[in-house]
Amino acid sequence: MSKTLSFLDKSFWITESDDNPKHVGCLQLLEMPEGAKSPEYVPAIYNEIKGFAKGTSPFNCVVKTVLGYPVGLSPVKHLNMDYHVQLHHIDDVSDRQNLDDFVAQLHAARLDPDKPLWQYHFIFDTNSSTYAIYAKVHHMYGDGATLVRWFQSCYVSASNNSEFTPIWAVKRLRHKRNDSTSFYKRLVSVGSAIKTGFDLLIILIRIF
Repeated sequence: MSKTLSFLDKSFWITESDDNPKHVGCLQLLEMPEGAKSPEYVPAIYNEIKGFAKGTSPFNCVVKTVLGYPVGLSPVKHLNMDYHVQLHHIDDVSDRQNLDDFVAQLHAARLDPDKPLWQYHFIFDTNSSTYAIYAKVHHMYGDGATLVRWFQSCYVSASNNSEFTPIWAVKRLRHKRNDSTSFYKRLVSVGSAIKTGFDLLIILIRIF
């Protein structure tokens, strides 16, 4: 099933360009566990994480458009994990200027509009015990607070032997809505759409 988009979601898509991408980014600096071998540890995690090739909504969805206009999010059968999860080796992760410059290059690139709108980048060197994960997600998938909550839900408070599930593969519960609530929200949505259309008409009249 396709997921409908709000007016704000659509505005992110319509106004996006190569010079003005609409994704948000998150950089995490992590420490390897004691006894971990620096050159092999991060590539091993990378290979394990790439195995989660079946995503959950919205991370398994592409934007469905009609004549370039976004109308909803539509799920895909398979994720291209070579695109969504990438491994990078740099000289020194502990060199913050070097790391920030590298992440800035990753952040500047626009997400592929023909694929689900997210990427996960592992960044490491061969000497230090610190590595980094840089994730970028399109604003159409959620606001900053929502994305932070999703990322936090992937971590556990203490180490254990259970398998780690990345953010794009975590199943999220959906709240059931009764018909009256759904009907009321539809009325509110219609009223909001009419008001938005009126506002846009006034703006266009003032411009011209």
